[in-house]
Amino acid sequence: MIRINKILILFFAIGIISCKDDESPSLREKLEDRMQHYEQQGFSGSVLIAHKGDMLIRNGYAFSDKQKQIVNTTETIFDFGSLTKQFTGAAIVKAETLGLLTVEQTLADFFEDVPEDKTDITIHQLLTHSAGFEDGLGDDYDLVGKDEFLELAFESELQFEPGKSYEYSNAGYSLLGIIIEDVSGQSYESFLKTNLFNPAGMKATGYNLLKDNSFQDRVAVGYMNGDFDGKPTEKPWLEDGPAWHLRANGGILTTVEEMYTWIIALNEKKVFDNNALTKYLTPYVREGSASSYYSYGWVVDDSPLGKVYWHDGGNEIFSAVAFHFPESDTIIIIASNDSTVEASDLVNELVAIIATS
Repeated sequence: MIRINKILILFFAIGIISCKDDESPSLREKLEDRMQHYEQQGFSGSVLIAHKGDMLIRNGYAFSDKQKQIVNTTETIFDFGSLTKQFTGAAIVKAETLGLLTVEQTLADFFEDVPEDKTDITIHQLLTHSAGFEDGLGDDYDLVGKDEFLELAFESELQFEPGKSYEYSNAGYSLLGIIIEDVSGQSYESFLKTNLFNPAGMKATGYNLLKDNSFQDRVAVGYMNGDFDGKPTEKPWLEDGPAWHLRANGGILTTVEEMYTWIIALNEKKVFDNNALTKYLTPYVREGSASSYYSYGWVVDDSPLGKVYWHDGGNEIFSAVAFHFPESDTIIIIASNDSTVEASDLVNELVAIIATS
């Protein structure tokens, strides 16, 4: 997963050299100008920026499919990578509100023959990357099923004593996906659809849901520095969705419009009541030496626009970011289908423009 902890330093650096005058362009014009610049540099994707009730940017740039000359729009479907984790975290909180589990429960409560060093690992520790599991246990597209993944996870060497440190772990979030299936009796994707996506009003988010023919023209083709790499829906998957090296930790397919709908739904308590929402978004564990903290699938930090909840995601082709600044009523969502310019490359300057306007 791409990390952009340099963002706050750059916010301030750019802010120092900015200035205002009576003839300065509007905020919308400034943002549009920068997006034209990024498109000229090779950015291909979709951008949505909302600020204080105004939709400042709601555009697609370049092509979702060069061969077919299909342009990107805000309805184009991208691989949002590790932004999947906020849905897994939300699913765990929802499962707790339904009485299916508690975040204090341990791996031994759900699985047999858990190795002694992993017996007392809690759901909370998995959610906050403090369980000790390494980042990943294999390639995203290795066709590893649930049982094989569990075997790999239980055989793996922990990086530290559970609860004593922080290390970002995709493997830990895949374990959470298995727990969701175990306690609910549903597939991971079905549980999300029923308990998160439907209440939020999201109709174009998921895994297998997006392989339906009715969505295929909206799914972006990925490009490695401009070279064809294919659609995420054409990559090797198991019959019921991505292999377990990827499922529940990454690879979710969605749009910038759907992510905006998700954030608004959280604000409007369509998914959680206030107590559950607070539990979901609380900054629990500091991310190593960084100033940021990890909640249940979101990174939480301070910024020139006030407190920010954010996450990024991506592979070598697709990239995405979602930023919510509740104190300044600002939402920024960016997705890219070409590695030439990644979604995170845009964030620093766009936020600095808003903060200094």
